[in-house]
Amino acid sequence: MGFGLKEPSVAQERLVPGTVYLYENAIEHDATLASVSHLKHSQKGAVLSPQPTTSPNDPLNWPAWKKHLCLFFVALINGLNESFTILFSPISGILVKQFKIDFAEVAQLQGLPLLTLGFGGILYIPFSRWFGKRPVYIFGVLVLFATTIWIIYAPNYNSLLAARGLNGFGNSAFNSMSVATIGDMYFVHERGSKIQLLYLFNVGCLATAPILGGWIAFHHSWQLLYKIGAGIYGAAIIATILFIPETTYIRPAAYETDVASTKDLILEAAAMETADTKEVVTTETVPVSPGLSFDEKPQSFLRQLAPFTGKIYYRENPLQLIARSFVCMLYPAVLISSLSVSVYGLWAVGATVTLAQVYSPPPAHFNAAQLGYTYTFPAVGAFLGYLLGTTLLDRVSNWAARRNGGVFEPEFRLFLVIPMYIIGVTGFFLFGYYASTKNPHWIPASAILGLIYFGYMIASSVSYAYILDCHRNYAAEMTVALTLLRSALSYGSTKFLPIWLEHSGTRTTYFAVGGIEIAMFFVTVVAYMYGKVLREFIHRHNLIDMLHV
Repeated sequence: MGFGLKEPSVAQERLVPGTVYLYENAIEHDATLASVSHLKHSQKGAVLSPQPTTSPNDPLNWPAWKKHLCLFFVALINGLNESFTILFSPISGILVKQFKIDFAEVAQLQGLPLLTLGFGGILYIPFSRWFGKRPVYIFGVLVLFATTIWIIYAPNYNSLLAARGLNGFGNSAFNSMSVATIGDMYFVHERGSKIQLLYLFNVGCLATAPILGGWIAFHHSWQLLYKIGAGIYGAAIIATILFIPETTYIRPAAYETDVASTKDLILEAAAMETADTKEVVTTETVPVSPGLSFDEKPQSFLRQLAPFTGKIYYRENPLQLIARSFVCMLYPAVLISSLSVSVYGLWAVGATVTLAQVYSPPPAHFNAAQLGYTYTFPAVGAFLGYLLGTTLLDRVSNWAARRNGGVFEPEFRLFLVIPMYIIGVTGFFLFGYYASTKNPHWIPASAILGLIYFGYMIASSVSYAYILDCHRNYAAEMTVALTLLRSALSYGSTKFLPIWLEHSGTRTTYFAVGGIEIAMFFVTVVAYMYGKVLREFIHRHNLIDMLHV
């Protein structure tokens, strides 16, 4: 196996889930897969995985504009949720005075939504498996609208904290379903750039909202921010109903080639193709073509506006589905992803939450507006991370697949953690150094935070792309498991990081953070090398099947 990946000892008998024969030169390495050439391909020669059916209602067959519009609004609303979560960071000093609380209590206004964000997905999973993702999106945006109004008129700190907690629960609907929605609509070789777009909105809004938010709060009131938010969420309700259709679709197992566990399954998919020659299709729109017949009429636009399709997709025990998300935390893909996003994100979120604690007191004396301006370069860093990821995430993976005998491995996504660690870890060291100097200015402080957000952007997209490629059949559960780990760690950072800073100082704290991240890099390298071995092992010893969840 090329690129340092260790090959499982049983690889000759079993195709490891997540491993995809993406290009035809894979056939040269396995003569039994010659019939793969009869599967549908993209114009650039990539085997489409999963294989689209002939149904016009299959999301893989939707026209490009419909897919992109759905993704745009899922990403936009998800990003808006993040922006309103972080808005309390630049106004921490204002809240301390208004509610007569300390910075640690203000941090909980950002920490509790992170916790409910993680646990909320566990409750949404059973519902989405039974009834689909669309009802979850609609319910989530309604919760966001209602709790935003509550935040505006909260009379005291405890009421505000409760509203913030429920707001995180609404946010969880979009956070937990978004990656799985991408898996429903797009092929393996397309997903990296789409996940990058999702997290451009996510991290980009996270970085840009405090710039405007700090200025509005300083010159008007912090409640005005959420009055604007209530209007935005009112429009989001309409957008969700009109432009986010149901993406859950049940295909025959043989078509799900990206979650295939044996070569026989791929051969079965190839056998279903009745065409004598290979069909070339675009990845933008996959037309109805020869193959297994799906006698379905296209759904009308009015029919798609229904909150629920009327179908029961999977009749599974809800308690088992809830337990499944916890079991998924033990899967190697989730643990490896946690190394690249949860630990890194813990410190990135911590730097954001404690920004006022670091720069509001002497000698900096940043006011709310200046704290907001400090997010200028994080927005730039997030955008540059997006550009790098969009340019390289799919291209590097596809390039590696071509040079790996045409075989795609999910571990190829992890190549991009290299710039994340180089630039992001440098940011942590500089953050600790500069915040400890005399008379710091918001521009250098912002530039340093931008390095951290550059890494955060890449970490988020790479980790979620990796788990989607490894286990798309459990994409929602895996996303929830990773989000829960990330949220729990980030919530923990809002509890202990302010105390750590108070006792050890910014320099010592963030130098230690940089050292921890250097250690995480070497752990990630080892996890990359043995990623395929671990995927094969977990397939043979599938915890979900063994525990009957």
